Amino acid sequence: SQMAFASSQSESEGFVEGSSLTILNRNLYMNRDFRDDATQSYREEWGHGFIGTFESGFTQGTVGVGVDAIGLLGVKLDTGRGRQGNGIFPAVQGDEHVADDYSQAGAAVKLRISNTVLKYGTQFVALPVFSTDDSRLLPETAEGGLISSSEIEGLELNAGRFTALRMV
Repeated sequence: SQMAFASSQSESEGFVEGSSLTILNRNLYMNRDFRDDATQSYREEWGHGFIGTFESGFTQGTVGVGVDAIGLLGVKLDTGRGRQGNGIFPAVQGDEHVADDYSQAGAAVKLRISNTVLKYGTQFVALPVFSTDDSRLLPETAEGGLISSSEIEGLELNAGRFTALRMV
């Protein structure tokens, strides 16, 4: 194996210069008809989600430092009058009502040396053995630490320990 010659940290643009902010808008409508269920035969929920992601660049120097932040907001557009229950919105007052809106925020600190990044905090994860789900109005987040190394060209190694999985 041959070591990678150029390291990502040596090409660092800086904390602010390498930053990016994205906001994803997502709309979800779910309608389910349980004709055989005598208690609640019809469920319908409609909501809009805002997924904000800020990723800083890394500071220059031997050890680069950065911060990533996540902000999630779900807003109810329509449901109620006995039609809730699909699980898009969190229940309030037992199962009789759902929240009009709900949110979550989190951040992670990250360190980079050469082509190795250590990230600890709230994050989205997409690895072959562990990943957060992104199939609902708002995605899951994981709390914990992840080390990703690409020191050897053509090989990426990941090791992590996550202590919580949050579904908003």
